[in-house]
Amino acid sequence: MRKFLIFIAISLAAVMLVSCSKSDKKERKFHIETTILQAATAELSSMLRFIRMSQTTYKVETGKYMECMPSPPDGGTDAAPDVWVDAGGFGDMGFRPDGLVRYQYAVTVSEDGKSYKITATGDLDANGTKVVHTTTDNNPMVTREPPDEY
Repeated sequence: MRKFLIFIAISLAAVMLVSCSKSDKKERKFHIETTILQAATAELSSMLRFIRMSQTTYKVETGKYMECMPSPPDGGTDAAPDVWVDAGGFGDMGFRPDGLVRYQYAVTVSEDGKSYKITATGDLDANGTKVVHTTTDNNPMVTREPPDEY
């Protein structure tokens, strides 16, 4: 009896999916894309926060900020998440993300080592236009260029 009920539930779901209008399918696709963008935005916020904290700790210990090469080296080229590979600098300041990342992160430091700029580059909508998110040590607000892309 239980198998029969499961079969009926699956059949009803399939019929509902097939019978959806084009507008319903577009709405469902939009919802899925929006959810993916929200998850990636959450990654971006937490990664920038952790990089900022790592930089602060590193400066307290050494008196200067750490330059970090774009990592992962081939990351941020499309919507697919990438395995984290440190191209240099992030590990030296004790930073290593858990799991996959959707952006390529980098830190440039002033010549005197007293200020930095963090960039996160990605193309979440996979349209070929990379977006660069930027924040600095003296301004935690994140800017996005171009502002209408993801």
